[in-house]
Amino acid sequence: MTIKLLSTEKRAFILFYLVTILLFLPKTAKSDNCLGWTDTAVKLLPDSSFALIEINPDETAGKKIIRHCPYQDPKGKIDYEQLIYEIGSFNKEVWFNEENKETALKQLKIHYDDFIKNPANKNALDELININTAPLTKLVFLPRIGPVLAVKIACYRKTHPPFNSIEDIKQIEGIGQGTFNAVRHYISVR
Repeated sequence: MTIKLLSTEKRAFILFYLVTILLFLPKTAKSDNCLGWTDTAVKLLPDSSFALIEINPDETAGKKIIRHCPYQDPKGKIDYEQLIYEIGSFNKEVWFNEENKETALKQLKIHYDDFIKNPANKNALDELININTAPLTKLVFLPRIGPVLAVKIACYRKTHPPFNSIEDIKQIEGIGQGTFNAVRHYISVR
């Protein structure tokens, strides 16, 4: 069996073609994704994977497109981790038209509400939730912890050492004594 290698010219053409595609794909509003979705993966998503797509109304800037809040995979399946991340970090989005902001958030919240109400998720708090490792889809079921605080916890874990005690969760901005008292019986660090 012989393996036929591509010529240098063909490899250069393929590389040029891929780079060109990536450069001209529509932009997304933020690229500081806490979950690890790469910019390339997001750029390759179909438009239907986003909560809203905006076209810059300023004709002098050219027709610039921004796709906001990716939450579905390429096959159209909702990625609930990503959905929660998008809601929790929604205020980082940059908008051409502020009125579109509410439309996009409404779209995301419809799916989030379905996720929270799903009977399959009823048992989320049957066992202690490890705040060092729990995914967003578990953290949001903790009392008084919604998408915003869940994302803050997940992002904090990426830049700080693991929590040594459950009281360490109070280091998260927005989690005071009241919220700690509400979650203390549902969390662990191991």
